Amino acid sequence: FPGMPDSSEQVVNSAAGLLTMHMYQIDLSKDDSAQNIYYAINYTRYPDSLDVEALSIDTFYTHSIKGMLANLKSDLIEEKVVYIEGYEGRELRVDFQKGLAMITERLVLADNRYYLLMVVTENEKDRNLNIQRFFESFHLLPK
Repeated sequence: FPGMPDSSEQVVNSAAGLLTMHMYQIDLSKDDSAQNIYYAINYTRYPDSLDVEALSIDTFYTHSIKGMLANLKSDLIEEKVVYIEGYEGRELRVDFQKGLAMITERLVLADNRYYLLMVVTENEKDRNLNIQRFFESFHLLPK
């Protein structure tokens, strides 16, 4: 993070039951020198009883992406497969609310741990180097 993030937890209802989402975020919208407006990492651990290996990874990401786009009222611009420490993930570019901003995200399901990394930027600063630096600085938590 380009500074000390705020942290919080939220209990969410899911098909797997109640889950605790751990959220780390920093809002730089008031910093005129910042390349990006907002950075976040969300982490959710699914119960050990959920057989993640039996899930279709494509189906998992498809449902996750559809839900996220509906919640954000936004449109998917680009989706590509990425690998994070050997785990297949997705990198997305999202048009946030019809041109208000651009969101770049990485999603990865590692065993029963689900991570979502997000960077929000002004449209004219899309694809800046700090987005990739943020993603490349990320490492999975140990099992």
